[in-house]
Amino acid sequence: MVNHYKVLGVPNFSSVKEVRKAYIAQIRKYHPDVNKSIKAEEISKVLNVAKEALETESRKAKYDRQLQFYLRTGSKPRYNPSTKTKTDNKYRKTQSTKQSRAAQKKRKEEFERKKKLNQYKKSIEQFPVAARFLVCGIFGVLGLIIIYTNYYVEYESNMAVLIVFGAVMFFGATMVAANEAYKDIDFRKNRRTLGYNLDKRTTNFIIGIVLLGIFSIIIINEAKRSYHLKYNYGHTVAIIYKGHDYNEYGDNLLYGYFVDGVHYVHRAELYDYHLILDGGKIGIKYAFFNPNVCSIVTKKQSKEFYESVNLESPIND
Repeated sequence: MVNHYKVLGVPNFSSVKEVRKAYIAQIRKYHPDVNKSIKAEEISKVLNVAKEALETESRKAKYDRQLQFYLRTGSKPRYNPSTKTKTDNKYRKTQSTKQSRAAQKKRKEEFERKKKLNQYKKSIEQFPVAARFLVCGIFGVLGLIIIYTNYYVEYESNMAVLIVFGAVMFFGATMVAANEAYKDIDFRKNRRTLGYNLDKRTTNFIIGIVLLGIFSIIIINEAKRSYHLKYNYGHTVAIIYKGHDYNEYGDNLLYGYFVDGVHYVHRAELYDYHLILDGGKIGIKYAFFNPNVCSIVTKKQSKEFYESVNLESPIND
């Protein structure tokens, strides 16, 4: 069976408009008045036959049924094109049903989208996008402040709970801000086509902001801790609480100390380079800005420690 679409150089089942356009382009090349080659006249006849079979919607539909049967079975139908077999009928009915369902689904999705966008348009008239971002920014900053304030966790305190609360507040504010940005861009997308993947960019925004916020707090607090324990600190003696074997280094040590009448309790690992005092005690270096920030005095720092707390250094030190 001759495939007239291939003769004209267009995809199977192309539209009548595409067929006419392809025919004009081909006939301009091979018309005997233009092309003097031996095969030009023969090619022109083949092109004219293809055009006649496909130039109207009714002829094209009749030929398309024959071509569909041929592509499925590999043989040319032996019936009159106007007579429809059960198989052909069933196939066309199935295709029509699928196309109808797909079109219905598309119309439903488009309707829902327009409905949501109209609702969003009304909502931004009452509560502008800039105000939404401002509120999200305030809650996000408050969350970071809570994390920053309670960063130095004290043993058996609610600081860890507050840090989690601050992290949830910050993450939630970031998610809401990203969602508002997504809806705003999606709303304006009706008027212009975006040159990037909106879903991917929104995800990257959320990940970037969360990582930036959390790591900024960690870096700032660790830098502050390092600075104050190096330049702005004091010394005191901490008591190792009972119920622990401290002869083995690396144990999870529980100790406590007082600064200005306030009791601070921590856990830490004890190693052989730390300064261990008689009577189950250890030396502590704490920051003046927040005595909760501390470190265990090492043996290399023992001289400064003994001078600071007015203790007599052992002879072997």
